Amino acid sequence: MTIFIGQQIADRRCTQFKLSADGKTTSCLLPPGMGQMQPVTAVQGNSFSQPIAGVYLSYASPAISNVTGCQSPAVGARQTSQSVERCILGATITINGYNFGPSGATVRIDDQDCTNVVHDPTTPHNRVTCTLPTARPSDQPLNHLPILLFNAIGEQSGPAIPSNAPVTVSYYECPLGTRPDGDRGCSLCAAGTYSITTNAYSCVVCSAGTYSSGGSEVCRTCERGTYAPSAGSPGCAQCPALSYSSRTGAVACEMCAPGYVADSTQTGCVPCAAGQQGGGASGVCTNCPALSSSKPGSAVCSSCPAGESAPTQGDLCVPCMAGSYGPSIGGLCFPCDIGKV
Repeated sequence: MTIFIGQQIADRRCTQFKLSADGKTTSCLLPPGMGQMQPVTAVQGNSFSQPIAGVYLSYASPAISNVTGCQSPAVGARQTSQSVERCILGATITINGYNFGPSGATVRIDDQDCTNVVHDPTTPHNRVTCTLPTARPSDQPLNHLPILLFNAIGEQSGPAIPSNAPVTVSYYECPLGTRPDGDRGCSLCAAGTYSITTNAYSCVVCSAGTYSSGGSEVCRTCERGTYAPSAGSPGCAQCPALSYSSRTGAVACEMCAPGYVADSTQTGCVPCAAGQQGGGASGVCTNCPALSSSKPGSAVCSSCPAGESAPTQGDLCVPCMAGSYGPSIGGLCFPCDIGKV
């Protein structure tokens, strides 16, 4: 005789079957299973028992006896009789108990999913592993978070012994400016990155125009006259010679408009002086050629008008002296002929 629990398939067959001497009572070792109100069927040769109203077998819901893992000696992970403490985010834990089902279990850590749930290939009903969440909201607790397992049909776990406290996980808390780093505990965020929350799974890269040194809680904005062209900068560079940045958080420096050049602090532009030209893309002011001049902020010089002259480079155009004259634009002043003024 063979006894089946639920479906009449091989893995639902009772083992270690025993029949009493009078043939009225049987006993067997239940197969692993899950679910409620499972029919019990006895099969003898080609004959099988008919269902009897009210005669069913229900498996107990999943139950967790203990959890292991999170062993990071440098951090000091601690194992209690039922729980683990000071776990690193993203670590792997092993959950032990019974009635987990052959596959398809899901695990929750408080209100977050434990991912990569894998049933043990040898004892799938009794052991699963999973990966802890890689992040935890800053406003949520880090300690004594309950572990809940749901089998494939949605039955929720409880403690293996009803009087026991729930099995829990507690996270190791890395301070601001650091991140969990396996056996090393917490590592400083690298220069160019930061963490603004405790227990951050990873550090955030600073955006272009900002920077940070190692172990930073925030990124700092580049000052005027400096820039950071790409994300993840450990510092801000001085604007290249002849260029400027007039605002904080610059990602590039600029050249001044024609007729203007960067000031000594490289935070703004100043006009080329009277008698000079240039600025703009050249970045420098040069003296006007002889016989020409300019007003402040001029990109190019203009020839002196008739009757004026600037004989030396950089001079301003001035009227010809008494007794002299300038007959042409951009020309020299000549002495008047005798008897003329």
